[in-house]
Amino acid sequence: MNDDKDSTWLYEVLDSIGANDDYRKTIQQSGITFEIICTFGSENKKMANYGVGGKWEGTLTPGVKTDFDAISCDDNVIVIEDISKAVQNRYSLLIVRDPRTPAGYVKLQIVRGKEPGTITHLSFYDSKFKSLFKIDECKRILLTEIINEHMDNKPFMSRPKIKPAATIGNYNGININLVICYRCKHWPVDASEWLTRR
Repeated sequence: MNDDKDSTWLYEVLDSIGANDDYRKTIQQSGITFEIICTFGSENKKMANYGVGGKWEGTLTPGVKTDFDAISCDDNVIVIEDISKAVQNRYSLLIVRDPRTPAGYVKLQIVRGKEPGTITHLSFYDSKFKSLFKIDECKRILLTEIINEHMDNKPFMSRPKIKPAATIGNYNGININLVICYRCKHWPVDASEWLTRR
């Protein structure tokens, strides 16, 4: 019974400061519009942009400063789980599972055509994608950097080595956190139980 009273009280407080359903819906709709403009108005037509977090969901208190969180999904390179799904004459990233990799993360091995990159191909990859890859203990060439950040050797945002988010501090008064990722067109096998989880 106290939980119901607390919920009612919180809703009334949020409503009194302007953080009500109309406010949240307006913020959500403007966020969706912004995503569409950023995605379809971008020079890179294979980069989809998504807003995440309280600023996009309208769950912020009006007037309180917050940061801006976004995900940019790069569709220039496809992510695959099965080498037979690789496309000839195109680069792909093959999901490599390793028990030492933290939950929710995978390693990505470069694939050219239908051939996974290994140490024997290093001279080719080193000339094309210097410093984007490393060799693991199984002699696979694994992606370690965001590809498009290094195309002109001038990353537009700083990204600490141990964190996935790039950050711009105080851009027009807002702190921006951006995670760049690669899209896997199929639901990952390791995540199948999420489809039925309750």
